[in-house]
Amino acid sequence: MLTSISCFRRSSCVGSSCESGGNASSRSRSSSERDGARFSSTAARIGTLIGVALLFGVVNAVLKPIIKVAGCLLYLLTFGLIGFVVNGLLFMFVGWLATKADLPFQVSGFWAGFFSQ
Repeated sequence: MLTSISCFRRSSCVGSSCESGGNASSRSRSSSERDGARFSSTAARIGTLIGVALLFGVVNAVLKPIIKVAGCLLYLLTFGLIGFVVNGLLFMFVGWLATKADLPFQVSGFWAGFFSQ
């Protein structure tokens, strides 16, 4: 299951009826099987998000001070607004690192990273 920052895939199931279709055997699963599958996917998402949060923390701790010192004049000229762009680019970098680390997480573009703050 791929976690994307631009949109989370949500199930359209309410109660025992699903709008997504499927055959009768998939609809007749017991509630414990459905709850187990839901729990494992929820646990996987939580694990992915914790891993990405740790990765983003390390990237912010290492790269952000270097970028702030190197771009000090740019921060002053834009009254700090360049920080939004820097955070968006760092978030895109974390998305790239997450795909390289086989974490099911992606940032679908600059604007998704920019507006995720």
